[in-house]
Amino acid sequence: MLQKRYRLKTNDIKFVAFKGKKISSELFDLRIWTDNNLPNPVMTISISTKISKKAHVRNRIKRLFREAFRNLIEEKKLKLGKYLVVVKSAKLEEMKSGEVKELVAGLLK
Repeated sequence: MLQKRYRLKTNDIKFVAFKGKKISSELFDLRIWTDNNLPNPVMTISISTKISKKAHVRNRIKRLFREAFRNLIEEKKLKLGKYLVVVKSAKLEEMKSGEVKELVAGLLK
């Protein structure tokens, strides 16, 4: 689980969704709002029940992204800002955390 200081607040989700820069892949969209005034990067994940009706599938995908972001934060590969992940495909469930980390890092380059 991500520490509370790395989580995007509920009030900011709408702001980042509409104003953030959008980077897309076939599996997910990444919305980014860079803000150098933040002490550290913050993120949240949005996943609809349209992706999967099963909660354990949606929760596994969330865990994969949290782990990927935690690793990227530790490696100092994330810029300061607010990140919103919008999942578009349940194919992510079959992936491992390292693969998701590579996908996110590849989009951020």
